[in-house]
Amino acid sequence: DGVPICAVVERVTKDDFRGIQELKRGDNIKSALLFQKAIELDPQNELICYKFAESLIGLGDEERAGHMLKRSLEINPDYEQALILLGDLAIKNKNSGDAANYYQKAIQANRKYFSAYPKLAGIYTESNVEKARGVLRDCLKLNPRYKPALEAMAATYRKTDPETAAKYDKLII
Repeated sequence: DGVPICAVVERVTKDDFRGIQELKRGDNIKSALLFQKAIELDPQNELICYKFAESLIGLGDEERAGHMLKRSLEINPDYEQALILLGDLAIKNKNSGDAANYYQKAIQANRKYFSAYPKLAGIYTESNVEKARGVLRDCLKLNPRYKPALEAMAATYRKTDPETAAKYDKLII
């Protein structure tokens, strides 16, 4: 029907694979060096950019990590993992507005990327609890058993309505 169902991507180098292995081992220096080499050979690979950003965060270089994540989004604007990690960096830097935008974009890119919902709701919890609950309800409509959303929903009711909080707590099994 003219609709591709898969793609074969030629691996230009194995440095990205080795970089992922080193990242899993916790060696951020080796992984960053390997990803640096891989990105030079394959600059249009959003996964390499993302993984390079992870290793840079492990090294404490959040500025370069943010640059790599944005580069990843230039290649694939709907790359949920990069959007989420940019949101997490924004939260860490106390920029909840940017974080909310990144989490919303991740949800728009893939409404079933469930981890974005509690993160977005967490931003709204203090200032607009009803908006936070609305975000969590949207998540729970798609996945009624998603534990982090149930936990976050229960937390929004804990002080004001312990009975409702207890109902959500019972659903967390």
